[in-house]
Order: sequence, then C-alpha cells, then structure tokens
Amino acid sequence: MYENWLKKTLIVLEAIFSIWLLGFILFLVKIYFTPISQDPADAIVILTGGKGRIQAGLQLLQKSPDSTVLISGAHKQTHLDEIAPYSDYHDKITLGYEANSTRENAKETKEWAKEFEKLSSLKVVTSHYHIPRSLLELEKALPNVRLIPYPVISSTFRSRFWWLNPYNIKILFLEYNKYLVVWIESKFL
Repeated sequence: MYENWLKKTLIVLEAIFSIWLLGFILFLVKIYFTPISQDPADAIVILTGGKGRIQAGLQLLQKSPDSTVLISGAHKQTHLDEIAPYSDYHDKITLGYEANSTRENAKETKEWAKEFEKLSSLKVVTSHYHIPRSLLELEKALPNVRLIPYPVISSTFRSRFWWLNPYNIKILFLEYNKYLVVWIESKFL
C-alpha cells in the first residue's frame, strides 16, 4: 500500500514538474520574442531595477516629446538631474519614490495616471524577463488602459551564450516563479 501511494505521488510530482518546465520554456520564448512596438502611447512608465531601463525610456520620450514619463521605484535620494542631466524634457518626467516591488509599481502608476484627463495607452519599459509579470500587475491596476510592452534586454542577456551564466538562469528562474504566482492570483483568486 505504501509503495502504491509513493508511486502515485511520484507520478503526480513528475506531471507537475513537466507542466512547470513546459511553462518555463514558453516563458522564455515569450520574453525573447516580445516585439518592440512602435505604436505611440499617451504616456510612458519606466519600472526601475534593471540596466538600461531608464535610458531606453528616456529615448522613447525623445521620439515622442508629447508624451510624459513616470520613473516608478526611484531611489529616495535620486534627483532628476542625476538621471537625465542634459534632458530638455524635465517638465515631462515624474520620479516616483513609493514603489519597492512590481505590485507597488502598478499602484504608483495608477496614482500617477489620475493626473491625466483620460489615459488610454501606456508604454511599459522594463527588462524583457520582467514584462509578463509587470503587465499582469498593471492590468489589474489600470484595466481600461492599453498596455504596450517595451522590453529592454541588458547586455548580460544579449551575449551568445547567456544561458551558460548561472546568474542569468537564477534571474529567469525567480522571475518565472514570481510570474506564476501573479498569474495564478489573477486567474483564480
């Protein structure tokens, strides 16, 4: 009887692991093949935390100077002159100091969006591996806003053999599991 229970438990665990592994592979495909949209947006939000995010977001602002930018999750001692010292767009950039997590980024973005008469589209600038979870959190906070992903791939993930770097695998593994938790919450809770 014990052997039968153990056998069934192992089969269930193997099935769960197989589903998890397939999901991880699909996650990798998704993050590496998310297109960079050239669609215009009413505003831009940059979620801090990864290399190249702020620079990419400010370049977007230069291409669409009628837009405004929120840099969500800025360090409390950070000043705009440090981030964009030579920018002509300081009046279009807001530094958000309240967010310490992706969920808080979404909350901070929702509060910032209240400044607009009507915000219909928002370009989301963050690391490519962070896009899926960020979009889920922002969809909950801003259900009537079209979210346009703008993935940033840092140099560590651009190298030909990025998958041989244990640090990269760790980041992707952790992000995938965080994404799963948020996805489950959004679908079932």
